[in-house]
Amino acid sequence: MHKRKLTIFEIFIILALMAIVAAILAFPFMREGRVVNSMTSSGYSSRVEGSSWVTHARSADGSIWVDVTLDENQLAALRLLSANSAGNIILTLIQNDFGVAIYASGIAGHLYETAVDASMFAPGRIRLMLTFEQAEDVEIIIRW
Repeated sequence: MHKRKLTIFEIFIILALMAIVAAILAFPFMREGRVVNSMTSSGYSSRVEGSSWVTHARSADGSIWVDVTLDENQLAALRLLSANSAGNIILTLIQNDFGVAIYASGIAGHLYETAVDASMFAPGRIRLMLTFEQAEDVEIIIRW
């Protein structure tokens, strides 16, 4: 029986399909540490720097989130610092189908600091989500 050799075009198609499958499988992990924005805002900046997430905005309405992987020590060290002059801010921690919401509004010009009780969460991947309700002069720092 004679075996037919693959053409260059067929090899290219197979490699392209393999690359697409690899990208689809890797996509959930590519967002690790990246801030996803789903809000209207002005004067907005948000970034993950090492073991903290820093967000500033003149005004914000909507949600932003970041997926991070935290170990036991990082969960125990989780802290929230927040300040805003108007509106409400809510920090929600989500792991699988479980979530906990924390009221995170502060006082303008003064960073309100609190430890975040993450004892209900297992080490691993956690989504940190900030929800802004007509918030102004926002400064948020989340450390782990």
